[in-house]
Order: sequence, then C-alpha cells, then structure tokens
Amino acid sequence: MKIRLQILFFLISSLLYSQPPTPKLIEGIKNKAVFYNSSVKNSWEREPIYIGSIQKEIINKFENNRLLAIENHYENECNKGYIKREKNSFKNTFEGKVDIFVDTSQNIKFSKVVYHEKSSNTFDFFYANPVVLTNNDSQDVQIGYGYYIPLIMQAQNEKGEWTDIERYYTLDCGTCLNMIYFKPNEITITTSVIYDGNYETKLRLRLGENNFSNIFTGKINRSQIE
Repeated sequence: MKIRLQILFFLISSLLYSQPPTPKLIEGIKNKAVFYNSSVKNSWEREPIYIGSIQKEIINKFENNRLLAIENHYENECNKGYIKREKNSFKNTFEGKVDIFVDTSQNIKFSKVVYHEKSSNTFDFFYANPVVLTNNDSQDVQIGYGYYIPLIMQAQNEKGEWTDIERYYTLDCGTCLNMIYFKPNEITITTSVIYDGNYETKLRLRLGENNFSNIFTGKINRSQIE
C-alpha cells in the first residue's frame, strides 16, 4: 500500500511540475553554425522567432524572421496608427508574470553580430536552444524593445552564487523604438546561445529581476564569471 501511494504521489508531482509541451522548431537556416566560445561578457540581441498562440511546429527562418514575429505585437509612437496605452493596461518585464523555459532538447541556428572591444565586429551563425516565454499574467506584458528581448544568461560559480555572464544590448538611439508586447496565454520564442568552454556549470536566464528560467547544465569559460 505504501509503495502504491509513493507511485501515485510521484505521478501527481510529475503532472503538476512538468513543463508543457513546447513547439517543435523546424530548422530553415542552411548556413553553417558553431558553438560560441567567449572569454568576456558579450551582449546578444535576442530577437523573437515567433509571438502568438501555442503551435505544434514553427519554422526557424533567417530572412524577415523578426518582422514577422512582432507583427501585431508592437506599438511605436512614430506610427500614424499608434494608440497610446492607458495607465495600468499592461505590465513591463519587471512586473509581469512570465515563465521562461530553455528547451535543451532542441538545437537551432541564429545569426548575430559579435561585438569586440579591441577588434572589428564580426557576423556569424551560432547554435542555440529555443527559449519559450509564456505570459501567465492577466494583462499584456511588454517583453522587449526594438527587435530585442532583454534576457541575460547567468552562471553558477563554485560558491553556488549566480552571476551574470552577459551584458544588456544598448541601442545608440532610443527614438521611436518599437515596444513589443504579448497577450495573456501567448508565447514568445527566442534563442539562448550555446556556449563552449573549459568550465561546466549550471546556467539559467533571467528577465528583469524576478523572472528566471529553468536551470540547465552547460559549458562556459571561467573568465566569463571572473
């Protein structure tokens, strides 16, 4: 009887805490890609691949990906059709209830400009895991600005402390930026670059100060923490 109760408790716990099925990403980028090896804190322009209701399959494309993703999910005060949002009609990333899930079972490709302090910037394709953000709030949540979602990756050091290993991407000019929103129960899919390095540790993503992703294992370089 005791064993049966333990099995029943395990099954109930699995149902309560398991991550809902995530969309399958169909790779549409044909370019060669690499894992990213860095010795410093980089900034990444994490662009949305998709925003909307949950789908079974989503194609990961290179051209016009971000434009299609934010369609009907942004406002820009420079557009003639812009309607100013009333106070308390939405929440920003620091206030909204957003679930973040890094799907390490899938690898996709994405293109990024890599910014170097002492040399010219480079453009390349990298491997990434899909990141699924879910709006669990009762209101719209502002998930990003421009074409970007301000997620930051954190790593656990040898003391068990969480440390940012990335920097926020800053735009040169903030005039007429798009403000990206998603509605309650909608999802936003973006990317989490897969690092390579000499130090295996626990990783997670954070959005704002209070929204954190699931914890997963990855490799980085120690200098990214130190």
